[in-house]
Amino acid sequence: MLERLQQSGQSLLVEKKGAVIFSSSADGLCPLVQCLNLHRAQMAGASVADKVVGVAAARLLRLAQVGAVSTLAASRPALELLRAANIPCYASSAVPRITNPQGTGPCPMETLALEISGDEELFLELKRRLVRGKGGAKAT
Repeated sequence: MLERLQQSGQSLLVEKKGAVIFSSSADGLCPLVQCLNLHRAQMAGASVADKVVGVAAARLLRLAQVGAVSTLAASRPALELLRAANIPCYASSAVPRITNPQGTGPCPMETLALEISGDEELFLELKRRLVRGKGGAKAT
């Protein structure tokens, strides 16, 4: 699934029972928030391939109760969170943290994920913020 993600140029691919539920080439958390907003019930048990998974994405994936996650890069805290939720996760590389696009500090969405305790509350806040503007992140 991760290979198909890379070959297609997509940033997010969500499949269940061999059918694509959602795909997007947009950067950042926008695609995952959009998928959760539109296809939440279908995401339960689905397989997800995402370019980058940090704590914010991992918490959304946990909220959606996905069945498995594959990613090109994941932060170590995100991997720990998914494993604690019994969600199998394969990462091509594990990085200490997800940074902002300039690489000058932590990703603002990661910081937000550490400030908000409930997964549902995090989802609602991310949805509210991402409607105002898009933001990307990179793995470091």
